[in-house]
Amino acid sequence: EATEPADEDVASAVEQGAESTAAAVSSESPRPLQFQGLTPGRSSATDLKDKFGASQGVAQENGIETLTFQLGPFQQVKVSVSDKIVRSIQVFFKETFAPQDMAKQLGIDQFEAVVVRDARGVETGRIYPERGATLLYVHKSDPVQVKQLILEPISPVPFLQRAQENEFSHFQAALDDLSEVQRLDPNNEEAHAMEARILMQTGQFKLAGQALQNALESGLDSVLHQLLQAEIQFQSGNWKTAEETIVAVLENEQLESLHRSRALCLRGDVYGRHGKRDYQKAIQYHLDGIKQAKSLVIHSDEEVRRQARRILLDAHLSIANDIAWGDWQNKATVVPKWLSISEQLLDSLASHDAVDSAIALYVQQQTLSAYMGIGGELDAEEIVDSVTKTYNDLMDRHPDALFKQKVRWMTGSALYYAGRIAQQQGKSQDALRNATDAHHLLTTVAANRDAVPNREILVGDACFLVGSLHAVYKHDHAEAVKWYAESLQGYEQPAVTEQIMNRGLHGERLVSMGLSFWQSGDQQRGLRLTREGTDMIEKAVANDDYQSQVLTVPYGNLVAMYRHLENDEMADQYVERVNQLKQKDEDQETVGGESELSADEATNEEPKNDSELEEPVAEKAEAKSEELAPATEEKAAASDETKPTEDEPVAQEPVDSVEDVKPAQPKQQEPVEAGEEAKATTTETSVKAEKSAADQEPSATKEPVDPATAKLPENPIRKSK
Repeated sequence: EATEPADEDVASAVEQGAESTAAAVSSESPRPLQFQGLTPGRSSATDLKDKFGASQGVAQENGIETLTFQLGPFQQVKVSVSDKIVRSIQVFFKETFAPQDMAKQLGIDQFEAVVVRDARGVETGRIYPERGATLLYVHKSDPVQVKQLILEPISPVPFLQRAQENEFSHFQAALDDLSEVQRLDPNNEEAHAMEARILMQTGQFKLAGQALQNALESGLDSVLHQLLQAEIQFQSGNWKTAEETIVAVLENEQLESLHRSRALCLRGDVYGRHGKRDYQKAIQYHLDGIKQAKSLVIHSDEEVRRQARRILLDAHLSIANDIAWGDWQNKATVVPKWLSISEQLLDSLASHDAVDSAIALYVQQQTLSAYMGIGGELDAEEIVDSVTKTYNDLMDRHPDALFKQKVRWMTGSALYYAGRIAQQQGKSQDALRNATDAHHLLTTVAANRDAVPNREILVGDACFLVGSLHAVYKHDHAEAVKWYAESLQGYEQPAVTEQIMNRGLHGERLVSMGLSFWQSGDQQRGLRLTREGTDMIEKAVANDDYQSQVLTVPYGNLVAMYRHLENDEMADQYVERVNQLKQKDEDQETVGGESELSADEATNEEPKNDSELEEPVAEKAEAKSEELAPATEEKAAASDETKPTEDEPVAQEPVDSVEDVKPAQPKQQEPVEAGEEAKATTTETSVKAEKSAADQEPSATKEPVDPATAKLPENPIRKSK
């Protein structure tokens, strides 16, 4: 009986006639392995006959001829031939080998393998795309053992499969594989579309758009491509064009439920995030999207179930933010319940192989955004600790540089929200620490992201927050203006200015910056910023129903500035405006103005100094600026069948009824000296700002929720009509 071959004999037989193993290891370019002088895809039928001689059996099927040989140390060798070219070589071993040992013998162990699974998800082998080699396992072997080797020409399919496995965490490896797919198959539309998805995650929206255009040119204009196009447009700041694309998708009456759900939720994001700022419509679109996705969580296809759950996760987070930033009662009670269900949906997704590695960080980021929208009423310290832990874990576990850039950006935005929450609660040291860390992370990766409005606004917001904290708490205007100057580099870009939807709130920021520039000695810039901010607030009062009382402070500052500059004519103009405000408030019997600035007081007033302030003011919940809205990756919505009434919005509580909630009386917003970022003290010449809400523990429901059978929410009540 013949002796079984040693390991090195098998490797030598497989590589006989090929280049040296050392050359194979050193070469990164794809090339098929040879088998005793035959190269799949290159060797001819004549070469096969010359090398192997006569076959012991021949079978034909669909124009492919399979020849069987008995060769040397192998149990059997089968060679498939079509059009007189060797297409594949199947080598059956007499004994079995550990996969890692076989890969090492063949000199392919330095390459990342693609796992092969059967219909039930059981691993049956592994493919090495760079060498066209597939190792197949013995059925039900434990530990797995290789009994068969298949050699084929280099193909785009395994490269695409490996890119799909790496799409959510190993960005550069996936992009490299997609480049190889496109080289082998230039018209592979999925390769172009996947490239677009990865580039969008890294903030490279222009390149993502080009890749998607290649996909559209390579195949049909599919619904998936249209939705991806809408998301790229949305993330780039072109939300009007994005909505047009979404509407075109929704007009398709044959649209599948999964795609309709994604489209509806993305449209909700247009209204609730960086777009039109209509939270009532945003909630309704998100709820309509949920209605489509709920039935799919019990779909027979596992991938459909996973996508449906991801849509529901995004939807709950989106609605939590829609409610947090909108004009609703009981937000501090309702929002945590939506976030609680999001955590449960996260748990159902976390164990899935194809899940985004940064999905937990994404949930934490969106949770902090919602807490910020509520106005500092909920304690975020535990979430901030979780963000830090998640960040460190992801940075330690993932070597991919592009993925780390995404993690830094997400963590930076999360810490900015945390800084704002701490500021709203009067925790100045926590606010400054989080804001400074946020600025560091955001600016570290900003240069590698396209300069779209959302990028400039977020970095500008972080700079403004740090600067305002130096001005208010440290009374250091010289340091503050350094940060303000950096924020203005982004704010003053024309494309960014067009994206600032809450003009009143941004005007208050400019007034705050103007005060610090004035106090630090740059009077001209201080005056200019104060004028620009005042003009912006005036337009918001005239066109956007912004609170007119806010103008009291910038008017008083301008009176003092012009008096100092000996320009009495301009000073008198703003004295008159102060008097007009005072008369208007008296005529309307406005509630909330505890101390008004008279014309006589304004005449002798100095610009109000941030150093006179105690702590930042809570964010006005009903006046959220678009630059503070969170960035989205994939979006979707929550569950509901409750319809809105004619005059009442439909923000929803996911579990408990809110029938006992009464509409709040309209509350007059009181002017604040340093815009949104500072709380004024009660003095003869300043108006007392509303106190920050006291800290509250979230009262999220602990009841497990099945997305397919969740209790329908009921309508909460809007604060004011």
